[in-house]
Amino acid sequence: MKDVKSTDFRLISTDYKFVHPTTKKVGKVRDNYLVDGDTLVAITTDRVSVFDKVVGSVPFKGQILNAISNYWFDVAREFDINTHFIKQIDPAVNVYEACKVISIKVVARRYLAGNSPISIWTHYEKGSRNYCGNILPHNLKKYHRFSEPLITPTIKAERDELTSAYEIVDKDIVNSATWECIVKTATRLFKLGELFANARGLILADTKYEFGWSNTWQLLVIDEINTPDSSCYWSQDGFDKVIANGGDPIPLSKDHVREFYKKKGMTRHKDLIELPESVAKDTSAIYSKLYKRLFGKRFKPNMEDPSERIERSLRRAGFLE
Repeated sequence: MKDVKSTDFRLISTDYKFVHPTTKKVGKVRDNYLVDGDTLVAITTDRVSVFDKVVGSVPFKGQILNAISNYWFDVAREFDINTHFIKQIDPAVNVYEACKVISIKVVARRYLAGNSPISIWTHYEKGSRNYCGNILPHNLKKYHRFSEPLITPTIKAERDELTSAYEIVDKDIVNSATWECIVKTATRLFKLGELFANARGLILADTKYEFGWSNTWQLLVIDEINTPDSSCYWSQDGFDKVIANGGDPIPLSKDHVREFYKKKGMTRHKDLIELPESVAKDTSAIYSKLYKRLFGKRFKPNMEDPSERIERSLRRAGFLE
């Protein structure tokens, strides 16, 4: 359950035997344990994925993601935005209300950017002017800033598929009233994140949100909020000059990993090699830098063996014997 390289411990996978009946589901980053059908114990590992494939691990990534996301779960509560978050029991472990996941992801985008095969800039550059139901004008330049964030949904799949509000309602994934609520919530969370970032010399270019239904059919924000895994952050320093000169902003997010593969011409699932250790460590430093920029203090990771630490945390919370 641990992978030791240099002196750092990384959480790659988990396998805990819970006291109560449990179903385990392994995602790209999180190992989710559904306990007794109504409680979700989510363990955020250090795995990193690009283009829908796990390519390696990044030191302390899980702890940083949890810290940032949990800040935003607290903010959401203050603004009466419902989420599935219940509590944190370990630097890498959250307890959530189990819910019925809605099979779409919603990306709020402020800029015409992106480097994945399904990103808005990739499609625009190829000539498409209809992106997820948003009609785009001709002659826009890369990194064009939209006056209002665009809401661009995808359908969850092994490889996510672009969709639109019309298709979501037509396929009865959600009805029109629920979709309007999803758009309103995603836009609100994005603008809160954007204001927070701007006040700290950062740009929140885009971010992804996910939703689910509680057992009482209340719409909930789930998974994570405004993290460097689900978002694209840039620094405001020198941004306008870089763009004016035809350059690309330096990413303070998982885009650093995507850029590594893109520069090597590896954007197809089958072509992806294991993430080099140097890139993994650089990414860890970028995530730590982002945390410091956001919160004004250095991120201090827990340096214990994560597998053993989590086992103790689960036992204290009553999930293990």
